[in-house]
This record gives sequence, structure tokens and C-alpha cells, in this order.
Amino acid sequence: MKAGQIADFDVVAPFDFAIRKPDAQLEQERERVKAQIPKPYSPNYELAFESLRLIDSVMVIISQTEWNDGIDITLSLLKDIGFEFSREAIIPLRSVDLRERARIAFKLESEMIYERGIYDSSSADSISIYDSITLQRRNIRDLFSTSQAIQKFSASFARASYSRFASELAPNLFKPNLFVNQEKLRELQETALSALSTSEGMFYRNEVIVSKNEKITEEKVNILRSLETEYINRKMTRSGFEQVLLSLGLMLFNFIIIMTLNYYLNIQKISEEARHAIRLPMNLGVLILIIFSIINSNGLNYSYSILPFQYFGITAAILVGLEFGIFYSVGSALLVSPFINWDPYTIVLYLLSTIMALILIRRNNSFSEYLSIWFCMIVSALAVAFTISIYKSDPFITIARNLGFVALSSTFSAVFALLSIPQLQKHWNQVTKQGLLELLDFNHPLLKKLATDAVGTYHHSLVVGNLSERAAEAIGANPLLARVGSYYHDIGKTINTSIFTENNEKSSDIHNTMAPEESAALIKNHVKEGLDLARKYKLPNAVTDIILQHHGTSYIRYFLDQAEKNRGVEDESLFRYPGPRPLSKEAVLVMIADVVESTIKAKNLSSDKEITAVVESSIQRIIREGQLDEAPITMKELTQVKQAMLPMLQSINRKRMEYPEDNNP
Repeated sequence: MKAGQIADFDVVAPFDFAIRKPDAQLEQERERVKAQIPKPYSPNYELAFESLRLIDSVMVIISQTEWNDGIDITLSLLKDIGFEFSREAIIPLRSVDLRERARIAFKLESEMIYERGIYDSSSADSISIYDSITLQRRNIRDLFSTSQAIQKFSASFARASYSRFASELAPNLFKPNLFVNQEKLRELQETALSALSTSEGMFYRNEVIVSKNEKITEEKVNILRSLETEYINRKMTRSGFEQVLLSLGLMLFNFIIIMTLNYYLNIQKISEEARHAIRLPMNLGVLILIIFSIINSNGLNYSYSILPFQYFGITAAILVGLEFGIFYSVGSALLVSPFINWDPYTIVLYLLSTIMALILIRRNNSFSEYLSIWFCMIVSALAVAFTISIYKSDPFITIARNLGFVALSSTFSAVFALLSIPQLQKHWNQVTKQGLLELLDFNHPLLKKLATDAVGTYHHSLVVGNLSERAAEAIGANPLLARVGSYYHDIGKTINTSIFTENNEKSSDIHNTMAPEESAALIKNHVKEGLDLARKYKLPNAVTDIILQHHGTSYIRYFLDQAEKNRGVEDESLFRYPGPRPLSKEAVLVMIADVVESTIKAKNLSSDKEITAVVESSIQRIIREGQLDEAPITMKELTQVKQAMLPMLQSINRKRMEYPEDNNP
């Protein structure tokens, strides 16, 4: 919790504890206490010794003076050691006895002044003197400042014949010899600080610290920090063994969920290539979500509802499927729960808003419309957040705050989806709306090749495209994918066009020279050759899957019957397409449209009743052969498929009225 937030629950004191002063307040009090401690001064005795040495040095130089003509030399020597005297000042010291008496008097006076002490500056009326044993408070009047020391020395010899010499000597003799003893000062400050109270009151057991829906203040935050400190001081933490068990339990919990997600991915009806491509991002996604949660918990401290949780479920649904997106959302919510303190509000918000958004997107078939995706996400998130807030009787400010966070979360999720999903689809060669629209361009090399080299197959594919698109619209499948898959499902027939009846009326002449097994091998080879072309031109995986699955594992019935009439069949697999069976609704629709269109065209039917019978029998045969056993389609949807295809088939095969011939010449 931090200042300014609204509490989502009550916080009650578990035991009595002292309220610590805020850090800023405690720091101010510490600085104030330290400032109130008088600085202890200690004397520097070396300066007194230095003063005596200087007096001796000056007197030695003067004693060597040639008084007739050597005074200037003496003054120069004295200047070299830092003393500037006038000629008049040193002349009275020509007498040896006088010099000696002056030297002794100077040293005695200097010792007395230094013994009393010289300070640098002070505005107080007293200072503390520490002499390594005792700490005494002395009046400032009992000490000398530097100027007072100089004045005192000069005044002591005012009546002597060498008074001028004493006045000119004094400024270089005296310096402050009282300095702050930093070590003693720290000791005094630490002693005073140790007596400073760090608390400012008590909180008692069962007393409410923060109430639900209360706005948290800095004072409340400080009380919560005091409680945290008390936990630490009481060593109310888990033991090492308990920590190991906790970590182990968390690892096992995460491992079980991740393994379940991976298993569920394995049983999805998608290609093995797509499954391997999606596995790493799927596992990386939950790790990123956990990292976001940890960063928010330990640094940002925003509401957990701001995390872009919907993004992960929406991405999984678009890349794999709706059911997997829902399952992945449940698994992600469970994985992130320990890292958001098992907050039930956030978990419920995550799950309901994501599932609701997926349902809205699926209903509107807008998995490729990112503006619609954002709209579905934000509507579902706001609806769930508002409903929960009303149920909890949250105040208006809390409701507004929650709605703001979930709106940001949905917006972040939509932006991330817009930036990442197209790139992932492109990288994994997955279908996108823009990619499908580009494949409908008849200038595409494969379609141009189909239109020029295999005209019959080209027209067949166009009709299959119309039929499957209409059926897809009827059952809520992807109409665009169904049409594109139909256009490209037989592109393998461009390799060896002459063996297919729709391209060559005399194809039977070719097959009559072959054994039925050879003919069947050539016919079913168009699936493999179509796959090679699809990979060469980098068609999306969803279109490639339709090419592979549009015949499933059905028999090439014509040549199988021919072989049975001739000499029997030893290996029926020679007359069976390699599969796999259809794994998507779009592949099922292309299979049905392909079979129905070619059958009606081969039998040259015209009546609506005959066409209806062919459609029904074709669908029943596909079901009996088990071609739809792995497809996500229901009997109700198959009925809708039949009803959607029949009007178009009847219209295509209805004969026109014959016009009378013109007998005029």
C-alpha cells in the first residue's frame, strides 16, 4: 500500500507494537539533537612549544647582531623566519642582560596565555574543554581570542623599554590552540541519539489500522511500516526449512500448471510445425506475466488490474484457437496468483474479462480486426470491473479508479497484440486477413499458372471457393480462409495436368495404358506436389493444411474399383490419399465442396432433387469413412452447410431456356 490509494480490505493489528516515527521526522530530530550537543574543544600543546621555540630563535639571531653596521642584516634574517621588526624595536635589546630578561619574560607570558587557551571564534558565552580526562564548561571570558592574546602579550610589556619589540613580536607568536575534538563530539552525539525515542505512540492488538475503502495517508503507511519492522524485530519469519518447503511448493505448483498447458497444446488439432513454433512463446508468455507481477508488487505498487493480462489469452486464441485461449487464460491466472498475493478480485477480473472478450471476438469473427479486439477487451473488462465493484459496495472513487486501471490494461493488451501478433503470424507463416486478401489476387503466380496450365481445375477451384465461402458464413467459420483454401487446394494438378479429366477429355487414354495402382499413385501425388508448391511460394500454414487435408485419407474410388474388377486388391493403401483428415472447419468445407462439385459435374445432373441427393449422399459417405472424426464440426453445422450449398449448386447446374433458331436467310 502507498499513500493516495484506496484500501481494498481491512488491516487489523495482530499484536501490540510501537509506531515508529517517520524517517524524515526521525532524521530531523537526530539533526536537532546533534546540533544541540556543545562542541568539545581540546588544547593543542604543540602550538605553545612552537611559540617558545620562535622566541628562542628570534633572540639567538638578535644576539649575533653587529650593532654598528649589522642591524640591517639582522632584520633580513628575522624576516626570513617570518618576523618583521623595525630598527627602533630591536635597538633596546643590545644589552645581553636585557635580552635574557626579555626572553624569559616573553616565554613565561606566552606559556600563561596558551595555558588559558586561545579560541578561533565563538558566539556562545562558554565552551566545553576536553583534556582527554574531564569535560569542563568554561566561560568564554576566561579564554583568549587570537586578537585578545596578542593584546594581552603586548600590554604585559607596555612599560618595558622593549615594549615596541614585544608588540611587533606578538602577532607571529599566537594562534588558536583550541580545536573541536571530532571523536569526542561523535561520542557525545551517539550518547544523546541513543536516548532519542524512535517511536511516537502505540497500536494495540485488534485495533484497525486501515479500513476498507479508506484513502491511505502517509501516516497510515508509516504505521504499516512500523508493523513490518516489528515483524522483523520479533523474527516472525519462516525458518530456512520452511523457506525451502515454500520454494519447493511454489515450483511444483508452477510445474504442474506449465506441464498441463503444454499437454493441452499437444492435443490441439494443429500441425506439428505450428505446435513447436508456439510452445516457446507460450511458456515465455507466462514467465513475462509473472515478471510483470513481481515488478509491480516490489516496485511500482500499482493495482494488479493494470497488468495486460488479456493480451496473453487473446494471443493464444488467435495463434492456436479459442478453446486453447480460454484454457491458457485459466492457467496464466493460476500461475500469477501467488505473485499477486492470491488477490481474488484480480483473478476473477482477469478470467472473466478475458473469457468474455474471447467470446465477443469469436461471435463477431473479428480475430484479425484489432480495433474490434480492443473494443471487445475494454467493454468486457469495464463490465466485469464495474459489476464486481457494485457487488462489493465500493465508493465512487474506488469504482472510478478500478475502471481506469482496467481501461489502461485493455489498451495495453490491444497495443501489444497489434505490435506482436502479426509479426508472430508472419514468422510462423500463419494466416492473416491481409495475407489471405493478397492470395486472392489473380495475378498471384500460382493462380496464373493454374488458370493457364490447368483451366478445368481452375474453374473447378472457383466454384469450390464460392461453395465453401457460403458454407463458412453459415456456420461461423472463416469465409476468407475457406475461399483461399479452395482456390489453392488443387494447385498440385498444374504439374501433370493431362492425367486429370477436367483438364483433358482424353485422360482415360493415358490411364488405360497403366495399371490402376500406377494411375492412383499419379492422382494422389497432386497433394504432395501441391504441398511443395505451397512451401515454395510460402503460403500460410492454414492454406497449406487445407491442401493436405482436402482429400483426407479417402480412397481413389474409381481406380480401386477397377483394380478389384481386374484381379483383386492386395494393398488398399495404394489407393488411399496420405491425409491427414481435416482438422479445421475450413478444410471440411473444402472437402465437401470439392466432392460435391466434381460428383455433380461428372454425373451431369440437372434436377434440384438429384443435386440434393448427391449432396446428402456425399456428406454421409464422408462421415462413414471417418473423414470428419477429427474435425471440430457438428451434425447441426453439416446440415447448415448442406442448406447453404444447395441453392448455389442448383443455380449453377440449372439449364438455360433454349432460344428458337432464326430461319431467315
